[in-house]
Amino acid sequence: GSRVAARAALDVLAPQLVTRAGSSNVRAREDSTKVLLRLARSPHVGGAAVGLHALRPLPNSKSQHAALGRLELLAGVVSGCGLGARGVPALGACDFVVPLCDSPSEKIRETAMGHLARLPLAYGPHTLRGNRLYPASAAIAAGMRTTALASRHTHRKVMP
Repeated sequence: GSRVAARAALDVLAPQLVTRAGSSNVRAREDSTKVLLRLARSPHVGGAAVGLHALRPLPNSKSQHAALGRLELLAGVVSGCGLGARGVPALGACDFVVPLCDSPSEKIRETAMGHLARLPLAYGPHTLRGNRLYPASAAIAAGMRTTALASRHTHRKVMP
């Protein structure tokens, strides 16, 4: 019924919305991202359907706006719906984010590394198993995960 119609509509609208989520126009980027995140939280569409569209290859891999907008969208879907069957496929997220960790753009690299560091913490140690990691990204991501885990333990206050 309405779930099938909503998914069919998403398949028509999502490509344009995802492209606009990477626009250099701030208003277009923010509005498109808001619509997609609302659809991800909708019981008629869901995070898994939106997540698959968010993981589609970038139309222009050299566009900083496109990469940053897509990373923001992906982070929003993961934050709101999680990873796995109800959200974004974990390995799909890693396959999308890892190449961006080697981007010539410092801003894209930093944003991608931040997302990559949070993925294993959100999903568990199996996230990167068997994934095709790029050599530089693999070492940096492993270090970031270790640092993030260590900081979780040092920020806890111990009461006597």
